[in-house]
Amino acid sequence: MKNNFSANNLVDAQVSVKGIPTVKKLSEAASYFGLSDYTVRRWVNEGCLPCIRAGRKIYINLEIMAQFLQGSCLPHEPEAPTPKHTGYVPATSSKGTKMPPIF
Repeated sequence: MKNNFSANNLVDAQVSVKGIPTVKKLSEAASYFGLSDYTVRRWVNEGCLPCIRAGRKIYINLEIMAQFLQGSCLPHEPEAPTPKHTGYVPATSSKGTKMPPIF
């Protein structure tokens, strides 16, 4: 997917007033950089993009998002989930053959 954000937005996002970071709602941050809400929400849910949660609202620091979009921490393709060990080991006989389950 090609990002539609402009270089001007990246420069503007890095400027904060008196050291206070610029924070916007998720939807505002997404539209500020020309992205969909769904994409930004996915990055937040995957843990790739840090956020501030206040109840059901999600706030994004524009400076951090600008760094994120410049590639300093872009997400990679999701890896296939690794199987979790459930602790179940099939029973085997002393000869190494599988035994039928007992119900």
